[in-house]
Amino acid sequence: MRSEAFPISVDHYVGAYGPTVRIEAKTLDALRSARDMFNGLAKGPTTELVISNGAPTGIGFEWGLDQDGWRDSVAMIGRLLQSGRGHQYLTREGVDDALVEFVYGE
Repeated sequence: MRSEAFPISVDHYVGAYGPTVRIEAKTLDALRSARDMFNGLAKGPTTELVISNGAPTGIGFEWGLDQDGWRDSVAMIGRLLQSGRGHQYLTREGVDDALVEFVYGE
């Protein structure tokens, strides 16, 4: 379910490469906030992110990386900030349980 009321939307589907989570930053401030949040996760001690729609029967997922993985994600978000648009895959196809795609400006 997507909501235009929030500056970040999360969508999930089964794509060509299996389960896919698409995270879209709708504003530059939202993109910066995501980068800052990932940077905080890279510093520890917490290295898991839980995303949920908040409903008791809603959809959600837990996403955990080690500190190096979060640092890599920060760098990929940085590339989106530099380019002003695009997408980055923050997990590895065929290795991780789901493909996480972060999108801005598409």
